Amino acid sequence: LPGSNNNDRKESNSARDFLRKLILDREVLLKTVKDRKNRGCGYMVEMVVVTEKGETVNVNEALVQAGHAEFIEG
Repeated sequence: LPGSNNNDRKESNSARDFLRKLILDREVLLKTVKDRKNRGCGYMVEMVVVTEKGETVNVNEALVQAGHAEFIEG
């Protein structure tokens, strides 16, 4: 990709590995929400994973807290 570099690839791989560790072999719940503010987007997805202890973790928030994503208000 134009403008991409090794650092971008390392960050992408790190985010991918974090997500895999969080959701692999676990129950994942997806909630779709119609995005009424931004007609081009259509739907937003909230992802929740159920841990081995039966607790739920918001995957979206976990990615943000770990520095792999950022929240953008529409």
